[in-house]
Amino acid sequence: MVRFDKETREAIKDAVQNSVSEVLLTLEERYLTSDQLIEQFGMFSKDWMARNAWRLPRKRVEIEVHDDKGSRIATRWAYPKHKIAKMIEEGMVLR
Repeated sequence: MVRFDKETREAIKDAVQNSVSEVLLTLEERYLTSDQLIEQFGMFSKDWMARNAWRLPRKRVEIEVHDDKGSRIATRWAYPKHKIAKMIEEGMVLR
């Protein structure tokens, strides 16, 4: 059995945590509607979302419609679950 000193164990632990975090924030990211976000994270309320949702990272899909007007159709906003969880964990304050 191989034994590592405390410093090496901490370095390995940090490397694994960073790798898992990177996977969650990229490959495993899941986008939530505002209602799902409120359900997932109790500190967000409908009232808070109505006033402050623009402060959170969010995306929406826009599709260009090929009609006479050349208009665009957009989906609702979607919020990245893991990215927001990491922000909360790190104590990031949104003002």
